[in-house]
Amino acid sequence: MADDQCSALFEQPKSRVTRHYQDMAESALAQADYLVSNDIATLQSLVIYLAMMRHQDQTRRTWTLASLAVRTALALGLHNNKSSILNHFMREQRHRLWYAICVLDLTLAVDLASDALILTGNYDTPRPLNINDADMVFGSSAPIHARQGWTEMTFTAMTHQISVDAPRAHNLPPDAGQARQDIIHELGENIETQYLACCSPQIPLQAFTIAVARSAVAACLLHSISPTRAPSRMAGPSINSEQVLLIAIDALSYSQQCHDHAGSFVIWRQWHAMAMAFAALSFITDGPLADRGWEVVEPSLAQFSATVVGGQADRIREHLDGLAAKARQARLRSQTTGDKFSKSALAYQPTTESVQHSTTLVGDVPMWEAADWDQLFNDFPNLLDFDGT
Repeated sequence: MADDQCSALFEQPKSRVTRHYQDMAESALAQADYLVSNDIATLQSLVIYLAMMRHQDQTRRTWTLASLAVRTALALGLHNNKSSILNHFMREQRHRLWYAICVLDLTLAVDLASDALILTGNYDTPRPLNINDADMVFGSSAPIHARQGWTEMTFTAMTHQISVDAPRAHNLPPDAGQARQDIIHELGENIETQYLACCSPQIPLQAFTIAVARSAVAACLLHSISPTRAPSRMAGPSINSEQVLLIAIDALSYSQQCHDHAGSFVIWRQWHAMAMAFAALSFITDGPLADRGWEVVEPSLAQFSATVVGGQADRIREHLDGLAAKARQARLRSQTTGDKFSKSALAYQPTTESVQHSTTLVGDVPMWEAADWDQLFNDFPNLLDFDGT
């Protein structure tokens, strides 16, 4: 909800309304003794609270409390398939809660360039069914059958799929760059056929689902090329290849569509895609591809900066500003001297979907050594290694 909408509805500033309901939620959780509670409903409430607080509080608070949600879920056995001892309604509720925690864990890891706590392979919980809520009856022992096509769970099921496959790619050895990219390409194809094929761009929620899915797949592909916390000596494409910039453009442009549909609600912070784009734009300084890159990345940075209110995000913004300054200097220098990298950028078409075409690297592109990938993220030290918030 935008600030003006909040003021009109509640007759108070958004910051005051947010603080009020945050205090109320924290009071309710404390009364439920959420630190030691074994109640599923209490854990559900905690996860909803953390998912919302992630958009309001940019300190380590949400990230730290998320570990409590993970450990409570493990204590309750949500990571195990207990189909033989529960009715279908409760089993589906447990599955939904576990994967909601997986998605929360993954998005927080992306936000803070940290490692996810939940590792693929350490649980066997089946993914929730693609159904409508009306298909479940409280206490019913009757089997629940998955539906084909769009349901109330399609968007959520899509995010669950990403929460499974993205960590699987991330956890491969540093020299398995092609294997990581293959996993993400397969993820993208599965999402297109299983979830997006039934979506209509004319229906707002379904259009939002399309944008989120394609932005997420592009972001995962960038992480597969250059993970932020991987050791040196990685194999992968050049940082200044057109492939990298094309994928970053996809991630950021679809992310902007998410913002257009959801307003100030942040799905995740695409700082990694912006960093990769600015790095590539330091070399691809002219031509239609460079123009399109700047057209997408500058509004993305402005939007990111407008939502920063301290904490780790403020540090990320400072480093992004530094990369942006370097890219602008390179673009100005190329316009002044004619020194530019633009061999095949002139062939770029604005409708190109890089996620679909990025399996083939552009030739005649100077390759960076693995250490150069590390140098890019030297501007992004461990975001959790600092005093204060």
